[in-house]
Amino acid sequence: MKVREFKNKLENTLRGDLKVLQDKNNDWVVKGFIDIYKNIYTISIDTKVISKIIELMLFPTISKFARSNKLKMVLAEHQNFYPDITFIDERDGTVFAVDVKSTYRVSNTRVNGFTLGAFTGYFRNRSSGKNITMPYSNYTCHLVLGVIYTQQPNKIDEEKIYTIDDLPEIVSVVSDFDYIVQEKYKIANSRPGSGNTKTNSSGTNNLDKNTNFTRLEPSTGPANKRELTPEEIQQNTTTSTPASPENTVPATTSEKPGKKSKEKVPEWELVWSDEFDGNNLDSSKWSYWENGDPWKSGNYLDENGNLVDEYGFKAKQYYLRDNVKVENGYLAITIKKENDKTVKINGQDRKILYSSGAVHTKNKFTVREGKIEMRATMPEGIGTWPAFWTWPEDYSQASNIPAKEEIDIFEIYGDNLKRVTGTAHALKSDNTYASFIGNDLRIKKNEDLTRYNTYAVEWDSKEIKWLFNGRIYKRLNMKKVAKLSENIFKLPHFLMINVALQDKTGEDENVKFPTEMKVDYVRVYKKK
Repeated sequence: MKVREFKNKLENTLRGDLKVLQDKNNDWVVKGFIDIYKNIYTISIDTKVISKIIELMLFPTISKFARSNKLKMVLAEHQNFYPDITFIDERDGTVFAVDVKSTYRVSNTRVNGFTLGAFTGYFRNRSSGKNITMPYSNYTCHLVLGVIYTQQPNKIDEEKIYTIDDLPEIVSVVSDFDYIVQEKYKIANSRPGSGNTKTNSSGTNNLDKNTNFTRLEPSTGPANKRELTPEEIQQNTTTSTPASPENTVPATTSEKPGKKSKEKVPEWELVWSDEFDGNNLDSSKWSYWENGDPWKSGNYLDENGNLVDEYGFKAKQYYLRDNVKVENGYLAITIKKENDKTVKINGQDRKILYSSGAVHTKNKFTVREGKIEMRATMPEGIGTWPAFWTWPEDYSQASNIPAKEEIDIFEIYGDNLKRVTGTAHALKSDNTYASFIGNDLRIKKNEDLTRYNTYAVEWDSKEIKWLFNGRIYKRLNMKKVAKLSENIFKLPHFLMINVALQDKTGEDENVKFPTEMKVDYVRVYKKK
């Protein structure tokens, strides 16, 4: 499930069911708590108590949302663990973090603020499992479900014991509920506290300018939404008063006055991306790999049934545009076993063994240095060979000259889904390649390549770094490259996505065709 879809569905569910919090007069339906003798005790204005009760009241609605959308709901094991709720999409393994927060209005346009940790936590220590249900890198997004209410201005008689018959006259301590569903980074502070996400108090306190702010009315109706500008986000992100002493402290840094903070400011600016939100491949960004562009379309059988090895390594796939689809918020490349499928090769019908798909950005987009990132799931089975890689802009198969450079952001081999391969190749003067293979990444026990993970390179004039779920697993220094080749990755490159099939495909017959690679997004960043 895509982030936008998850967010919209959660918001729609809440819009329909959050009215259980208030009656027709917008008063909180909770009047107090009852003992076994049917005595009713009023609830004070204590924000800790109110927050916890609201959270408990919302759980049935949130649980209903999870079941109806095939999401596994995992609650935090301990009070100081982040997030409150982890949702796992049972269909594709996508993981979402949701924190439930509440606060009160201080005026018609301002609120006291939510107790949030610094959002920068999920840029740091990506693989850490301390005080968190899953490592930060496992989560697709971090959302805050915020509930906003008005405190009762009149003093509540907390000394009086009421009965059931007195219920109508008991004053609700809060009323007029509103809510937001928003990405944490848009409303949280950027300053670190103690290092524990749960121990910072921050958040927006400008009610009118809160992104995706929705007014809850007693009757159903359209929600009023207003997008927050980046300037407003900066202006309205402030420190708030903690609502819960046991899990929040004021958002202060441990740095002494005049000392620079060690917190890293995000250094990347998004310059190009495809989120695959439409129903067709965006032709302004991508082209299908076909007709020898950017290279040969694949291997096939001649009239005698012998493999014509155009690639030189007996790959078994042939790329077809029909195997590339954009649907449900992702790019899907499907790999099929073919029986009587034929394609036109030099005017002749030739059989192919397997079909696959590939796309590229040649003549549409190039990048020279920066961060290139993909979030995707991998196919499995012996012989499957998905890859995300680059070639120089000026490379042409027709020239019969090898590509001067190649960056393999990742290659995955289906017979071993416990490793990730990142490589680079530089053409030497003798027209052979200097290949910088290095050690493959061995993934962690809790990681699964058939689920969504992020793959990236960070490329500058000094080195190329390979990353998996935000952690660096390989570096290539350009000084090392320069010792073997004059091609030290100074050229602009175009992007390629493909799934090939190795020669061993089909030997063990353990590939459940059709299978697919799904790409959630491709993003390219430049240094700020």
